[in-house]
Amino acid sequence: MTSPAAQAGEGAAIDAAAGALGRPGADGAAGLPAAPASGTPAGGQAAPSSLSGGASTADGAEAYRQVVAIVARDGGELAAVLRRFQTLALPDGGLDEGWRWLAYVRVSRGLSSSTAARYLEVLGRFLVYVAGKGLDFRTLTAADIDAWQRHLAFARHNAEIWRATQLMALRNFYGWRSRFGRGVNACEGVQAPKFTRRRRRKYTRKDLAAMFATCTGADPLSKRDRAMLLFLLATGARRDECAALRLDQLDLTDRRGVVRFLGKGRKERTVGFEGPIVDILREWLLLRDNLPKTNAHRVWISLSSSGKGRPLTMNGVEHAVTRAAKRAGLAAWGVHRFRVTYATWLYDDGHDMETIARLLGHNDINTTRAYLDVSDRAQQVRLRPDRQHDLLGSKPLMPRWLDKKLTTPTTANGAPF
Repeated sequence: MTSPAAQAGEGAAIDAAAGALGRPGADGAAGLPAAPASGTPAGGQAAPSSLSGGASTADGAEAYRQVVAIVARDGGELAAVLRRFQTLALPDGGLDEGWRWLAYVRVSRGLSSSTAARYLEVLGRFLVYVAGKGLDFRTLTAADIDAWQRHLAFARHNAEIWRATQLMALRNFYGWRSRFGRGVNACEGVQAPKFTRRRRRKYTRKDLAAMFATCTGADPLSKRDRAMLLFLLATGARRDECAALRLDQLDLTDRRGVVRFLGKGRKERTVGFEGPIVDILREWLLLRDNLPKTNAHRVWISLSSSGKGRPLTMNGVEHAVTRAAKRAGLAAWGVHRFRVTYATWLYDDGHDMETIARLLGHNDINTTRAYLDVSDRAQQVRLRPDRQHDLLGSKPLMPRWLDKKLTTPTTANGAPF
């Protein structure tokens, strides 16, 4: 057991870090927590009674400081999820474990901000579920995880792919606990649901022309959305990469540009672009300089009445795409479709799969192959008919238009009888 003094110190560390999440710092985001004084963690929970696995209070406080620094860097999406996590009716020790694990997956594992946020949401719902069953999340078995999977399937009606995603988050969480001596891996031996991945979808040229036609105005919102949608198309950026884009990641010249992404697994890649996007992006940046903002380094800022001037979140990027798609009358849309369209157009232009995989930041080229299945080039591949005729001893058929022209009787001046 941890001493009362250590418990108070840990609670103060949580309180200081959680409080800092809601206070704008010098960069317009959460600042690092000040030296802890006293208090109760956000969400009204008492400080955890112990730090399992032999971890020290100092280690816990450092994890909290890391999380706050992460939120300061990543922006509002992760902060919003973390605030919701802190207000949940978490079991004893749940808040502490969540903070520590978040620091691990984001700093040590290098998972993207969006993945870390999604995993934390899954963990929060899971902890509330097991607490409601009167179970201790630290002593669960594979049978308990299987029961939770059945709950998701029959009570929550979650699809196979979403259940598999949630199980992936829990495997990460319990794998972390096991690796650092905090308990057994309750997910070991649990089978993930089998599912068929949906076919990737891309935009047609007609779709894109209609979307860009909806944001041709001179107002700031139209200029921002036009630049952002064209940036997504010209670079193949992920949603979180677009939302978190900073000025120091961009390098613009008269006719060309380069952007440096830090993608999944903290893997760096450089993507070049050229064409109208350069001037349209530069025009937005000049306009942005004269707009009120809380973060001087982020490229995209919110223009809504509630969040005006704040860094745009991933949901903000999604809303911009949705707004343009609805105005254009599209039946289906999504941020990720820009990425698929970017990949397929590169492939149709003759670029090899390895180059496209590198530009997309894919570790597995099979992921890239799934994108390219919908490319025009892939759809138009056919075995030449003459190879079949050679085998069968037959002759190729004339095209219908040519056959009709040759067989239709005409007069001397070429007019049909």
